[in-house]
Amino acid sequence: MALVSVAAKRSPGRPKRSQPSDSPTLGYQWQATLERTAEYEAQCQQRYRRFILATNVLDDDAYPAQRLLQEYKAQQHVERGFRFLKDPLFFTSSVFVKKPQRVEALALVMALTLLVYSLGQRKLRAQLAQADDAVLDQKQRPTRNPTFRWILQKFQAIHLVSVGTAQQVSNLSEERSKIIRLMGFPACRYYLLN
Repeated sequence: MALVSVAAKRSPGRPKRSQPSDSPTLGYQWQATLERTAEYEAQCQQRYRRFILATNVLDDDAYPAQRLLQEYKAQQHVERGFRFLKDPLFFTSSVFVKKPQRVEALALVMALTLLVYSLGQRKLRAQLAQADDAVLDQKQRPTRNPTFRWILQKFQAIHLVSVGTAQQVSNLSEERSKIIRLMGFPACRYYLLN
């Protein structure tokens, strides 16, 4: 590292009468060369790589460190599900309740909705993997991991039409029928499929 004298930039505007215009003002700056060492990088990586995961299960055989880390990383699947509850299409922001009992009831309904959503998504994905099949996503490309929200949006235009004693489901496309069959017998019965 060295201190080097340099010609400073002239200040803007007309120079003062006491300062000659042809003599440059000197300034100083440090010049240094940075160097990376493998030893320092290893120390930094060790310091910043650590984070603490704690559990109240003290048995190392039941919860080894690797399993604890896997359980921690699996939480993101649950957290991703709560995005569904915050969606504007879910209309939770438009509900206003005053009593604590009603807040608890609303939270229970939301949790049950999330449970049904997660179970439906899991079942559909498992059935698609077992049948080695796919459904179309938003970009009309085949996928084996559709979100259940997208599947529910596909079913928005379906209606039950009753004429006299006869009932029929309208707007039941081939892909919608395939999804219903993958969901099992109760779904087939609900949508009047044999």
